[in-house]
Amino acid sequence: MTLVQAPAWVRPGANLNLRLHLTGPTAALVMRVSVHSAITSRTAFADTIAGDGQGSVIDDVSVPVAFLPRTGSDILVPIGLQDPGKPRDFSRLGRIGTGVYPLTISLSPSGGDPIASVETWLVVAADKLDQPLSFAWVWQLVGTPRTSSNHTEVQAAVEPNGRLGRAAQALASADGVPLSLVLGPETFETWAKIAAGDTLAATGIDAVRTALADPARRQVLATPYVPLDLPSLYAARLSGGVVRDLRVGTDTVESVLGVLPDPRTVFLDPIDGPAISIARDAFAQRFIVRESAVKPVPHRLTPARPFGIASGGRVYPATAGNAFVDRLLAGAGSRAERAQRFLAGLSLIAIEAPSVPRGIVVTTPGNWNPDPALIAIVLAGLRDNPFIRATTVDDYFTNAPFETDDNGSQVVTTLAPIHPKPPTVTVEQLSAAKASLASFRSLVGDNAPRVKAGEHAILIAPSSALASSTAAHELATIDAAAGAFLRSISTTRRTITLTSRTARIPLSFRNSTGQKVRVRVHLVSSKLTFPEGADLVLDLPPRNTTKRFLVEARTSGTFTMRVTLTTADDRFTIATTEMTVRSTVFSSIGVLLTVGALLFLAVWWGNHIWRSRRARRATTIAEPAL
Repeated sequence: MTLVQAPAWVRPGANLNLRLHLTGPTAALVMRVSVHSAITSRTAFADTIAGDGQGSVIDDVSVPVAFLPRTGSDILVPIGLQDPGKPRDFSRLGRIGTGVYPLTISLSPSGGDPIASVETWLVVAADKLDQPLSFAWVWQLVGTPRTSSNHTEVQAAVEPNGRLGRAAQALASADGVPLSLVLGPETFETWAKIAAGDTLAATGIDAVRTALADPARRQVLATPYVPLDLPSLYAARLSGGVVRDLRVGTDTVESVLGVLPDPRTVFLDPIDGPAISIARDAFAQRFIVRESAVKPVPHRLTPARPFGIASGGRVYPATAGNAFVDRLLAGAGSRAERAQRFLAGLSLIAIEAPSVPRGIVVTTPGNWNPDPALIAIVLAGLRDNPFIRATTVDDYFTNAPFETDDNGSQVVTTLAPIHPKPPTVTVEQLSAAKASLASFRSLVGDNAPRVKAGEHAILIAPSSALASSTAAHELATIDAAAGAFLRSISTTRRTITLTSRTARIPLSFRNSTGQKVRVRVHLVSSKLTFPEGADLVLDLPPRNTTKRFLVEARTSGTFTMRVTLTTADDRFTIATTEMTVRSTVFSSIGVLLTVGALLFLAVWWGNHIWRSRRARRATTIAEPAL
């Protein structure tokens, strides 16, 4: 026997209208519905859930299963409550006042022991509360950031059967129920890109956009672009970019979903003093924390009011997500049983102090993977509930007064000490990646796809949702992408002949990237000078380009000239090529030496010839005649 449907609450005189699914032979069995003593405290409620302390049976009604109406394999149990204004009807449960009652439904042979049973809750609303319990439910729709290696997993998460797809379905069933939402900016930016080519993914993001159309019932809390562990980042000297990440997150949500997140209230998990200070710098005024994040606050009743957190000489308004209520949706039981347990727990807290404004905040986990059918049952039970008033966190802080002590003073607590986790990246890794990206940007411009991918890698690398190895790999993709891109740029090796001392020599460049790039050309040669400079910045259009550079030969002969291409800031070397240069011209000194040598030889030969002739003439005169 499984409970399929039960009313969130019932008034005296109304029917319970239970619906149960039965298997096996049941026609000869008797169904018994038993009401136990009312639960009056959260502790007693927890004990009852654990199977202890249900209390005595205060009334019961039995009916043969064969007499109950059926719908397929389900049976309907129209047993109701006694109407106080009418005579006693023993086919109905006796006069029961406002309260939360354990309810046992059992099957047994006539006169025998039960062979199957279901434990659930009966919430009776005989009287209207002066102050229904404000209930602010914070849903986190945040996915793992998209990386270079998890595209399949990210896409699966936003499909209708994926974790985020199911959350979108749950949100679609929340019509009329106020909620506060933490919408991961990177998550929805990626979701929108996937949805552009995937109709199934588009169904989910369209459902979220539709649900956000009523701003009075949907408060979107500001959150960073990706999940961040602020205490970890601060301890690692990486918190300088957090405020920027919060602003990028706000801009992204507004751009993708058309709503402007509220920066006044933030959900910080984990939290410490520096984390509060960082959030305050981003305009946060109020904080939602986990119960374990603060030192216990003294309460006379179930914690159901805001309190103060003292940190850094200031006191911040805050509230803690109620872990007790949140756990009521988990555990054993059918969807109807778990939903009824959750709603009964909230109703019990409301009944504790029916005339005092109070409220409860419940937060889903960051990796929330909801059951849309279960959430739909809970949402249905919140509509028009006489004990529970669904609200946003903003309204909760407005309507629920601060917790006070016995002297009427505002209760102020401090943060529980924590030990920050190691960050996913180091300062050095992030700085190097930013420098590489800046260099690559100088080459291809701000809007190049590889630059956008690098910006995304830098934004997601510090995320607490990633492993350190994954973060390091994402940062390494910047250099890898730059290297792959730069291999498409080169110079053409050639031999250059100089026939004059000064000339403009042609150098050819090949750009196969498909876009204009800005490069720096370095020229080096021991036998050439460069009157217009040896370092020049060029804009290379796609395909082949020839540029002429002014050179001056210092000597003749054959020698080399090295041409090095780098990014404009010299961070990346693109290519290095050795050019062969042949110079057929003399230098000025060479010409002078040559002319001087020729003149010397001419004078020497002239003088030699003159002396030789003179010597022969003298010899002829001196010889006697024969």
